[in-house]
Amino acid sequence: MRKSFMLCGLYAALVFGGQHFMRERPKLNLRRPLVLWSLSLAIFR
Repeated sequence: MRKSFMLCGLYAALVFGGQHFMRERPKLNLRRPLVLWSLSLAIFR
């Protein structure tokens, strides 16, 4: 049980730290790669 609380705390720190780190970075345009990924999943399923 102690380990799960430590992992949850680490996860929360990574999420909020990542938000702080990525705040000043430019946005990525991932529409085309995500469309291709979804299409490939639909075709090869």
